[in-house]
Amino acid sequence: LTYSGEFDNAVWVKADATITANATTAPDGATTADKLVESVSNSAHIVSLGGVSYTAAAHTLSVFAKAGGRSNIRLVAFDGTTAFAVYFNISAGTVGPTLGGAVGAIQSVGGGWFRCSITFTPAASVTGNIAFRLANSVPSDSYLGDGASGVYVWGAQLEVGASPTSYIPTTTAAATRAADQPRIT
Repeated sequence: LTYSGEFDNAVWVKADATITANATTAPDGATTADKLVESVSNSAHIVSLGGVSYTAAAHTLSVFAKAGGRSNIRLVAFDGTTAFAVYFNISAGTVGPTLGGAVGAIQSVGGGWFRCSITFTPAASVTGNIAFRLANSVPSDSYLGDGASGVYVWGAQLEVGASPTSYIPTTTAAATRAADQPRIT
């Protein structure tokens, strides 16, 4: 994904939501986490990214999230045919209902931050999109917003594989790196 930590960038489309850039301290200690803020509309409150390339293999979409007036977020990956989605309660650290055969996982990383991830397998090599949707309850991500509540987000990542790897920051282009190779002496 491009601009993995800059949800205020124009590549991220906002629908009935706004982004407050650099609103709080991210898991890496820098003040670079953004806040996804709901509008006062009675609708879905979304930030999304299109033009995402998938292959017919397991993929994992992840984002770091922290409650900011809302405790629920829904991660969605769409391959043009199937919506793969999972709800997360980022106050309780729980995984909610799933859709499309996606498998969700949540991991506390400290300071109220959780890394939320969904793993899914598209049927073919296609272009689709991903989205992060606010939710006022589970399973409801279409509701009357208050114009101030939201969720802090940072470090979005999409990768081929059945689990998330360490965060790879990006700007204008997607990035890859050699495989993580943990070692114990």
